[in-house]
Amino acid sequence: MKLRFVTLFGAASYDMQNRLVDNTNFVPVYQSYNNNANFSLDDFLGYLDSAEGDPEIIKSKLTIPVGRIPCYTNEDAMGVVEKLKRYSSPLALGPWRSNIAFACDDADEGWETEFVLESEKNAQYINQFYPYLNVNKLYSDAFKQSTTGNNESYPDMSAAINRSMKDGVLFVNYQGHGGIKGWAQESFLDIPMINSWENANRMPIMFTATCEFSQYDDPKSKSAGVLSLLNPKGGAIALMSTTRLVYVSGNTQINSDFWTKYGFPKPNEPIPTLGEVFQKMKNRPPPYNTEDNKFALLGDASMPIAFPKHIIAVDSVNGKSLSAFRDTVKAFSVITLKGHVNERLVGKFNKFNGTMWVKVFDKPSQKFTLNNDKSTSPVPFLEQSGVLFNGQVSVKNGDFQLVFSVPKDISYNYGIGVAKFYAHNGETDAAGSWQFIIGGSEVGINPGTEGPVVRAFMQDTTFISGGKVARDVDFVARIFDKDGINATGAGIGRDLLLVIDEGTEDQHSYVLNDYFSYDVNSYTTGTVRIPLNGLQPGKHFLTCKAWDIYNNGGKGSVECLVIPPRTFEITESSAFPVPFDGRDGSGSQPFTVSVRHTLPGENITSKWFVYDAAGREVQQGGAWLESAQNKVDAMVWDGRSHSGGQLMGGIYFYQIILTTEDGLKQSVGGKFIKL
Repeated sequence: MKLRFVTLFGAASYDMQNRLVDNTNFVPVYQSYNNNANFSLDDFLGYLDSAEGDPEIIKSKLTIPVGRIPCYTNEDAMGVVEKLKRYSSPLALGPWRSNIAFACDDADEGWETEFVLESEKNAQYINQFYPYLNVNKLYSDAFKQSTTGNNESYPDMSAAINRSMKDGVLFVNYQGHGGIKGWAQESFLDIPMINSWENANRMPIMFTATCEFSQYDDPKSKSAGVLSLLNPKGGAIALMSTTRLVYVSGNTQINSDFWTKYGFPKPNEPIPTLGEVFQKMKNRPPPYNTEDNKFALLGDASMPIAFPKHIIAVDSVNGKSLSAFRDTVKAFSVITLKGHVNERLVGKFNKFNGTMWVKVFDKPSQKFTLNNDKSTSPVPFLEQSGVLFNGQVSVKNGDFQLVFSVPKDISYNYGIGVAKFYAHNGETDAAGSWQFIIGGSEVGINPGTEGPVVRAFMQDTTFISGGKVARDVDFVARIFDKDGINATGAGIGRDLLLVIDEGTEDQHSYVLNDYFSYDVNSYTTGTVRIPLNGLQPGKHFLTCKAWDIYNNGGKGSVECLVIPPRTFEITESSAFPVPFDGRDGSGSQPFTVSVRHTLPGENITSKWFVYDAAGREVQQGGAWLESAQNKVDAMVWDGRSHSGGQLMGGIYFYQIILTTEDGLKQSVGGKFIKL
């Protein structure tokens, strides 16, 4: 069998003679002897052709790609192995695999606008040639800079990076200044952020064009890049990243080559491994770049990259074949798409049955950086942020049908919109897109006057207004309108909006456009879900305001009582069926007690007991409730005693004790009749 990949397990050290205390030279790395071009290089082990080998004398061909997992302990190594298992498991399937984030530094000096310009060029290439991918632009100078004394920061940029990691991205790219502790002078990415990431099943590959972000041969320090790989709860699954000081010109070329030439498979190509992409990058044709030796592959070289494997194609639009459809999509249009899933390199995937996620976007709009440091002029960039439809449809035997309505609040000039598709069936996935001309408005429309019906809840749709919740809780709204719901964010004053404590001095609001999605196979009914963190204890009144595609408004409200932090309470309980039969052959359901509590998402142990009328225990049981929902079935009993026999009819009592992992306890009890 031919050797195809090499992955090294263990950190390295510049100290080959073991002079340092707590040295980390577990698997040695090539160290350059020219101080003017300092680098370390694992590629050295993959130079197998004759007359090759010394990277400081000759440009060598990388015959075998070499990756490294720079672990320091057995726990580090096992943590990365578990991450690799999760990355390739069905739990990692999801629309996040179609997301890419481009992050870049601001312009402290005029020439540094190159960071935005290059990021924008690469992003536009992806939009043009791989339109199924969702590009998230995290250009720091497009966020407001905060200044405290001599310290500058970008708190909104940091929050956006954390949100991207939580939501999941296939790749994260960064271009700009950086170092072993993070990105940029303003430190909008630092080691505490990296250590806090818990994106266990949505881990990106990071491609960083910055200085020494992933240095792994200094025993005295662990770089931010290495820590992102070693984070056992998430972080990065791999990095193609720099280990030494790099210069902008060479760095920029390497970054551009990855995004525009070597990083992504075409539809007629198989899904590549991490090592294959890295190998193509290192074996690029001349002109050669001195910065190549400063890029390392941290990760498993044999790992297939989680590109959506198969291809989604549109067959017809409003009954016309795709090639025959020449109409313009307009405001108030109702569009019907039919299409199918193709198995990569094979043909139609007739056995594909699953769910397809859809986002339909208006044409891109031009925005500008803020020129926070006043070093140059604002830099223009394009952003495709006007979402016309966000929902799901079923895929059956490889086929799907999508119906959606176009709201009034589009940009009425003509341009190119795009629909982006992602689907999976629990085993494998697919992605695709459809581009179309959009602009103008349908004529002869008779808009109604009734707005959407909005029903508001806390945590889930079983919540009763006025109930108790924790400080960290989800707001949920169910919205219906027969014509469709407007969540574009394009109309002034017509965002989907959540207002908390309206009319008081504590009033504040959240734009909900990005938190709304339609129900499966529907363009009339959908759900908003947004996490609310740190609500102040006490009563709160929350109102959700929504608009239909004709801009008719509707709203719904809910009241809640926020309890102090880490307060564990059972706020409601219910038992069924009552009375309980439980006799053999009766066909009765088990006796079940459901409870609502105030710590959703935590692991809780349930212990329950059943007593007869004389107070004697006749049965007990329990359950481990992992990441417990707000409402759980805390007790399920089949009516049998300790011995397994049927109990006589009569009055019985139950007691349930719920315990959190840190020892908080709550109990509830009641009585019932057993037939």
